[in-house]
Amino acid sequence: MNDNNKYCCDTMEFHLTTESEELVEYEPINREYSLKIFKSSYGTHQSILFCPWCGYKLPKSLSKEWELTLLNEEGIAQKILDDYGIESYAEKLIPPEFKTDEWWKKRGL
Repeated sequence: MNDNNKYCCDTMEFHLTTESEELVEYEPINREYSLKIFKSSYGTHQSILFCPWCGYKLPKSLSKEWELTLLNEEGIAQKILDDYGIESYAEKLIPPEFKTDEWWKKRGL
């Protein structure tokens, strides 16, 4: 862990904070780190569990927990959201806290 404790190492911090270098991506909504696959026309990402530079174990992705919390607390399932096919309508169904990292921080995850 580097001195500011926000990132596991200086190299990870560089890749996450430098706009010209977009190799690693962090998604705060589900606390997921991924590598961008550049030879894909679909903008594919590969989830990573460990820092590629220092080997630090990254926090667990909360993708499943996000979906289960929406289902259990809000009565909204991802399958229902996907079936609408209209992203703007589905966006209206999701409470604002679930569009940021607020939902998992609030629940101590």
